[in-house]
Amino acid sequence: GEKTLSKREYREHDDFTAEVIRSRQRKNAEIRVSAGAVSIRVPVHTSVCEIDELLHARHEWIRKKVALQAEMSSTEPRAYISGEVFSYLGSNYRLEVENGAFAPVKLQHGCLYVQVPGGSTHAHLVRNALVRWYKQRAQEKLPQMVGYLSPQVGAHPAKIEIKSFKARWGSCSSTGVAQFNWRIM
Repeated sequence: GEKTLSKREYREHDDFTAEVIRSRQRKNAEIRVSAGAVSIRVPVHTSVCEIDELLHARHEWIRKKVALQAEMSSTEPRAYISGEVFSYLGSNYRLEVENGAFAPVKLQHGCLYVQVPGGSTHAHLVRNALVRWYKQRAQEKLPQMVGYLSPQVGAHPAKIEIKSFKARWGSCSSTGVAQFNWRIM
């Protein structure tokens, strides 16, 4: 792994504080936002001025990452009962849970309809049905979206996978596999 110097160093900015991590092995700078904490990893002799310039240049990206991670982690636990609101493709839909035999989730008239044995008394069944539905929608929609954006980004993934990440929206491997969190739907 990367050996870092032990002295703690921080840089204050308008809406965040970045921990500076200096390393003898590092040849370039890297900014990370993890669990809402900002860090910048730099070569050992990088000046404070250069660090501030890098943080300033990436300020908007950092601010968005911090906000996104706060939004992801601050979601209160759901009860999976009728009336709760779920987002899908930028719009909000009211959950309607019905008691009955397992049936595919339906999106109709501004509502997400879920039918499972026991209805709302079995929240885990409602959650499982919704997760399956979101993953299926992601599998349908994301390849089209990636196909549309690939030429603009200059990356053409060989394969697209839908995953359940806890703290990220997606990733791309060196082998060209793009993985997306189903929660981005």
